[in-house]
This record gives sequence, C-alpha cells and structure tokens, in this order.
Amino acid sequence: MKVKKEIIINHTEHEVRLALMENGQISEIFHEREKDKGVVGNIYKGKVLKVLPGMESAFVDIGLEKAAFLFVDDIRTDKSDYDVGNGDVEIKSDSDGNTEKNKKPTISQLIREGEDILVQVSKGPIGTKGARITCNISLPGRNLVLMPHMNNVGVSRQIYDEKERTRLRQIVSRIKPADFGFIVRTVGTKRSEEEFKHELWAYRKFRKFRDGAEQRPWTKVAASRLPERLEAMRKKLRADVVARRARDEASGRIGF
Repeated sequence: MKVKKEIIINHTEHEVRLALMENGQISEIFHEREKDKGVVGNIYKGKVLKVLPGMESAFVDIGLEKAAFLFVDDIRTDKSDYDVGNGDVEIKSDSDGNTEKNKKPTISQLIREGEDILVQVSKGPIGTKGARITCNISLPGRNLVLMPHMNNVGVSRQIYDEKERTRLRQIVSRIKPADFGFIVRTVGTKRSEEEFKHELWAYRKFRKFRDGAEQRPWTKVAASRLPERLEAMRKKLRADVVARRARDEASGRIGF
C-alpha cells in the first residue's frame, strides 16, 4: 500500500512550524524560532571594508555585528577556470601542467575596498571572531547542487557506473539554465528528469536575487540553507508528496 504523504506548514512572525503527515498521522515535526536562526548558508550582498594583502584576506560587512572574514582561496575566479573531467569538477591546467593554484592572482587583484560582492556564510561567528564567508556559492538540493560560479555539469565521484554517469550528465545538461552549473549528488542515482526539474527552484530564487542585486540593499539575504533537522526531513521526501498546505499567520495567506 502506497503511503500518502502531506506537508503542513504554519508560518508566524516569530516561528515556522512544519509537519510531515503519512496516511493522516504525524510522522515528523519541525519548528524553528526566528531568534534561533543561524547564518551559515545565507547569501549576502556585502561591502569590502578592508583588504589585507599580507594576510591574503579581507574584511567584508554583511550586516552582522562583526565584519566577516574572506580568504583569497574563497574568492570566485573566472568560470573558465573550471572544467569537467569524467563528470567531476576539476581545475584546468596549462600546457606545462601548472594548475591555477600555482599562479592564482593575489587578493588585491581580485577585490578592492568599497566594492560590493555576493558571498555565502561558510562558518558562523564565534566569540570575538566574525563569520567566515566565501564567493564560491552553492545551493544544495536533494539530488543537485547549484553552483552559480560554474557553467558545467558534474557528477558525484561516488557514482561509479559510467552509463549512469552519462545518463545523469545528459539529463541535467538538457534541463539546466545556460549560465549556471550543477553537480549531481550521489543520491541522484536512478532519478528521473522530472525529479531533477523539481529542484530548479534554487536557480530561479538565486537568479531573481542576483539580477536585482544592484537595486537591493547590500545586506539583503538571498537564500538560507535549511536547518539540519528540516534538511534531513526534506531529503526523505521525493515526488510522492501528494499535498502541501501552508498558512502565513502574518499575512493571512493560505497556500496549497
């Protein structure tokens, strides 16, 4: 007998509550208060406050209490620096076999003070230290990881079957937007094209923010990574969720 799954979401000004129903019974429940939300995974349009050439790093204001720390290796380089070999992301090397790691530009060549940049929090602030950020933005879904700084399709190294790797690469290459890259996660094995299409929401959400970044406040959050418990719940769900109901108490809207 097929299990009927339903997601119910209640959103108030200070809290989000979510329940997963299976055949009319609650199987899992999640809630998060606004004051408890973390910043890891959030995407910001930040402003470079100070570049430190001697440390190959910079401090960036992203609207938090303390300036965030950006190291040179976490700054996005040109898309052409990335290629795909056997379905996996690799760094290109020149004719002499030298990789970009041996000739990468300095931080002063990559960013300047006063510049606005799009970054993602990779590590939250601790004590007197600000958050650690990166320009290598990624938005993970169940089967795909969106990589805005790439324009290729990669496949997890944990998928060993070459026919399956080729099939996955062909599917994602067919449906992906022209200016974004994707990596197929290990759990994407045997997934259908329709299941991959369901995850393009991350692309649409990021593109909408990126395209309007010039007009938006530079501390505006573009996207948030799901909390661990909700992420675990989401990973269990597939296209067999038959209904979704959401109520926003602040606006009174009810969605299905």
